[in-house]
Amino acid sequence: MKQFTFSLFVAMLLGVFSANSQTYCTFSSTSTTHFISDFSTQNAITNISNLGTTMSPNGYGDYTTMTVESFPGGNFDITAVFDPGPSGYFDYNYGVWIDWNNDFIFDGTEKVISPANGYYSNGSGTVNVPAGTAIGNYRMRIVIDHIEFFSNNLNPCGTTGTGEAEDYTLTISNTVSCLPPSALLSSNVTTTTVDLAWTAGATETEWQVIYGAAGFDPNTAGVTTTVNGTPSTTISGLTEDTQYDFYVLAVCGINDLSVKVGPSSIRTLCGSTTVPYTMDFENLNTPAIDFCTYIENAGSGNDWATAFVASNGFVSNVLRYSYNANFNANAWFYTQGIQLTAGTNYTISYKYGNNSATYSEQLSIAYGTTPASGSMTGYINQHAGITGGQAATGVVNFTVPTTDVYYFGFQAGSLANQHFLYLDDINVYVSPTCLAPSLLSVANISTSDADLSWTAGGTETERDVVYGAAGFDPTVSGTSVNVTGTPQTTITGLNPNTQYEYYVTAVCSPMDESSMTGPKLFETNCTTTTVPYFEGFESVTLPGLPYCTTNDNVGTGNDWKTLAYSNNGFTGNVLNYASNAFNDANTWFYTQGVELQAGVDYEISYTYGSTGTNTEKMKVAFGTNTNAAAMINQLADFQSINNSTAIDTTQTFTVAANGVCNSGLRS
Repeated sequence: MKQFTFSLFVAMLLGVFSANSQTYCTFSSTSTTHFISDFSTQNAITNISNLGTTMSPNGYGDYTTMTVESFPGGNFDITAVFDPGPSGYFDYNYGVWIDWNNDFIFDGTEKVISPANGYYSNGSGTVNVPAGTAIGNYRMRIVIDHIEFFSNNLNPCGTTGTGEAEDYTLTISNTVSCLPPSALLSSNVTTTTVDLAWTAGATETEWQVIYGAAGFDPNTAGVTTTVNGTPSTTISGLTEDTQYDFYVLAVCGINDLSVKVGPSSIRTLCGSTTVPYTMDFENLNTPAIDFCTYIENAGSGNDWATAFVASNGFVSNVLRYSYNANFNANAWFYTQGIQLTAGTNYTISYKYGNNSATYSEQLSIAYGTTPASGSMTGYINQHAGITGGQAATGVVNFTVPTTDVYYFGFQAGSLANQHFLYLDDINVYVSPTCLAPSLLSVANISTSDADLSWTAGGTETERDVVYGAAGFDPTVSGTSVNVTGTPQTTITGLNPNTQYEYYVTAVCSPMDESSMTGPKLFETNCTTTTVPYFEGFESVTLPGLPYCTTNDNVGTGNDWKTLAYSNNGFTGNVLNYASNAFNDANTWFYTQGVELQAGVDYEISYTYGSTGTNTEKMKVAFGTNTNAAAMINQLADFQSINNSTAIDTTQTFTVAANGVCNSGLRS
C-alpha cells in the first residue's frame, strides 16, 4: 500500500513538471523609449483594447490575460500604434505571430501579419483563422523594432535595443451559427450620402447597418437601418463635413445575429460656403491642411503644408512652401468653394512673406470654378521677388463674370533652392462701398525723403497715409498725412539708414472710409561718415552685409557674404567670398561713404587670407561711387593668396579733392 502511494505521488509530480517545462522563447529590450503604445483588435467575437501603455519591463509585455475570440474560418483585424519617441521621429518594422500548433515555437509559417520592408508609425492587418483550427487557446505575439528595415529579418525572440514585444491570447470557439459579414467598404462619398458594400458571411440576405458620428457606441447609440437582398446600400441624410462610423451585422434568423463588423469610417465632403470667408490655418495639426481646402502639385517641387511660425511678422500657424533643392515650385493651395454673385464687388485679402533677405519667393493668386490649376483663369495678383523676411498684406478688389461657386488658388512659383514662402489670413468678403487702395510702392528714396504711391481702390480723391518705424501699430501711433488729388505723396524728415512702413486708407466721404492697406516696408539711404571708420562685421545678421555697405556682382560668380569663421587666424564674423564651381569671381564689396579731405594722408588697414586650398585674388581700390567703374584708385592687387594664415596689411593714400569716397574689395 505504501509502495502504491509513493508511485502515484511520483507520477503526479512528473506530470506537473512536464506541463511547465515548456515555455515560449524570451524577448527583451534594453530600450526605454521604443514601445507599442496602443494594441487593439476589431471585428472578432470578443476584442482586445489595450491602449495608452508605456514601455514594458525589459521590453516584454505579458498581456496573455487579454483575449481576442474568433472561430475556425473567421477573421479579425489588428491595429497597433507605436510610440514616436521623445524626438517624435521613431518609426518601426513590425510583425505578428500566432502559434497555431501550440508547440511553443513561433515558426516562420506562423507569421500572420508581415508588412513590406520599411518603417511605420503604426501597424494594421487582418488575421485569417484557418478552417479546421482546433477549439482552444493560442499564443499571439507582436514585435516591433526601430532599426530593422527588412521584414523577414524581424525575429519574435531575442534581444534588441530598439523595440518591444507583447503577448496576447487568441481563443478559438465553436463555429458561430451566423457568420459575420466582411470587407465593409465605403465609396461615392458626397456632402450628404455614402455608398456601403460588404461581403456576406454565408447565404444570409438580411443585414443591419448601424451608423453615427465617429466614436459612437453601436451597442447603445446610432441609427439602425435594415438591408435586404444584396449586401450594399446608400446612406443618405448625412451632415456635410462630418466624420461617421459604420457597422454591419448579418441577420440569419430570429434572434440569430452575427457579431458586428466595423467600423468603416468616412468624412462627408464639404459643401460650398458664403462670404465672408476666412482661412487662418489655426486649430490644425501641422502639417495637415484644412479638410475643406485642397492642394495640388502641378510640378516636381514640394507641396504646401501648414507650420507654426513665430517670426518674420507671423505669430502662429501659417501655410508654408518649403524649398526644393532641385525643382522649381508649382504648388497650388485652393480655398473651399465660395458662392459669389456676378455684378457684386468683392475683396480678397491675404498676408504673405518669406523668411530671408537672401532668398526670393514668388506667389500668384487666381480663381476658377474647380480646385484645379487648369481652372484658375481669373487673375487676381502676382508677387514676384518676395524677399526681406517681412510680412506684407495683399488686398485686391474683383468681380466674377457669372454667378457660381469659385475656388481661390494660391500658387507657389519660387525657383529651386530658395527657402520658405508663407501665406496666412485669407479673407474673401463683399467690398465696402469705399474700396481699399492697392499696390503700394516706394521710389526715389534718399536719406530723409521717399516718394509713396499706390493704386486707388475706386474713384476716391482723398486718402489718409500713416507711416512710422518698421513694426509700429498704425491704429495707435505713427505720423498721418492727408493726401488729396493723385494717389501719391512725398514724405520728408525721415532718419537715414532706418526702416519704415506705411499704410493707406481711402476716404470716400467723411463717414465712409476703406479698410487700411499695408504695410509697405522701405529703408532710407545711409548718410556718409567720417574717419575713423571701422567695420568688423560682428553686428550683422549672417549671411547679410552690414548696413550702408554694398555688394556689386559684375560677373557670373557668387556674391560677398558674411560668415562666422574661427580658423586660420580669424575669429568671429568675416566677409567671405565662396568659390563658384563654374564661373570666375568678379564681385565688389563697397564700404559706407567716408568724407575725406585733399592733402591729408589716410591709412586703410584690413586682415585677409584664405583656406590655403586654392589660389585666390583680391583687388583693393577706392572711388567716389559704389560701382565698379568708379573704383579707379587702386591701393593693392593680390594675385596669389594661397596662405592659410590671416595677414594684416595697411596702405597709405591721399585723395585729390575733398569729397566722399567708398573703398572697394574685388574678388
